[in-house]
Amino acid sequence: KQWYQRRVRETHNELQNWHQKKSFCQFKCQKVWARSALLGLQTVYFGLRSRDGQLREVRRHTSDDLAELGRNYWRPHQMLSFVDELFDWLAEFTVEGLTYTLSYVGDEIVELTWDEHPNLQQMVQEKFPIPLHLQSDAGA
Repeated sequence: KQWYQRRVRETHNELQNWHQKKSFCQFKCQKVWARSALLGLQTVYFGLRSRDGQLREVRRHTSDDLAELGRNYWRPHQMLSFVDELFDWLAEFTVEGLTYTLSYVGDEIVELTWDEHPNLQQMVQEKFPIPLHLQSDAGA
């Protein structure tokens, strides 16, 4: 069980032609590399299956192998840079203790929503205090 927890297992259709190989390198390797990098996993096993779903081959790849396979389509340092910028943005514009959903298309953030929380107003005010000169004199 321990080897399973430290490795990612993926399945993909058999790579029978150039288009399937390109798609595998461009998209599948990128997705799996990103997941592995964020989790700190070094080894990935791909099960290649036939059209009828039968497992035909198992291939072992390292994170470096995946980056090499995708070198013509994506760069690991660019992907990590995007994630770093995203986390910085989230840290600046979010409040600890809330659950958020971030939707994006390409590199454009479309929507950031959060779940309701009983102390939402207090949490937001603590993170983003209103400057004294902008506060109203409600009690006066």
